[in-house]
Formats: sequence, structure tokens, C-alpha cells
Amino acid sequence: MSAIENIVISMENATERRKHITKQFESKKLSFSFFNAYTYQSINQSINQSINQSINQSINQSINQTPYYII
Repeated sequence: MSAIENIVISMENATERRKHITKQFESKKLSFSFFNAYTYQSINQSINQSINQSINQSINQSINQTPYYII
């Protein structure tokens, strides 16, 4: 029989909540792991990083493909 995997979804910076949850699980001798919750800020940051990376790649490709002429 396989053990149930306990996963707690929590914001990464919610340290007090995580301490409380850890105490609760430890008191019952249950193993668990935290899953970092997505927030508007984390999603927005991820999207911005992705967009910036795409823009930088496009610029670099354009620069590398642009012919240079010495006059």
C-alpha cells in the first residue's frame, strides 16, 4: 500500500503560516511538502521575464543577421 503524499499550498513568504502548519503535521507525525502558491505578482513577474527574454532574443537575432558595410 502506498503512502498518501501530503502537499500544502502556501505563499512562499507566509513564514508564520508555514511554521504553524509544520508544527501541526509534526505533532501528528505526518510527512508533507509545501507547494508555492501562485500570486498575481509572481505570475506577472514570470510573464514579464518571458516577454523580456523574447525581446532580447529577437534583438540579438536581428543584430546578428544585419549586414555591416564599411565605407
